[in-house]
Amino acid sequence: REDAFAKYASAGRDRINGRAAETLAPYLSCKSWREYADTNCREAVLRSRHVHVDAAGRLMPGTCAGVVFGRCDTGRGIPGLWAKLYEDHASRPVVATLASGGPAALAARAIESGFVPRAGYAGKCHLCWDARRWLVGQGMHEAELGPRWIYGESE
Repeated sequence: REDAFAKYASAGRDRINGRAAETLAPYLSCKSWREYADTNCREAVLRSRHVHVDAAGRLMPGTCAGVVFGRCDTGRGIPGLWAKLYEDHASRPVVATLASGGPAALAARAIESGFVPRAGYAGKCHLCWDARRWLVGQGMHEAELGPRWIYGESE
């Protein structure tokens, strides 16, 4: 089963994060985290047309499970949350870093707090996942990263 997944993943069309990062990355060609330095996520994060709202009302981009834009239970609907995100995204540590510098910039910020990158990553999403997972484990950026269970942490 893992061989079948690895063969499919080697085509490079998927975002490698979550359980796939742990299971499939060893089968794929990996690069140093620094090789993703010129790849930001502005379009994927700020202009996504696909979003998820979880049972707790957290709004997340469809491309990045575990990145929280806001909560729908704050009196704003999804359009209101998007408008607020557009207005204040530059002040949000995780979203602003991903939009302007991508996963390598987020990893660099995490390194300042003690994160140690792996030897290689199967893609920018794999790097992002690893850095975000570490940040959540440290209890950092709880307003923008969650829910904790997505990252394998208890609530």
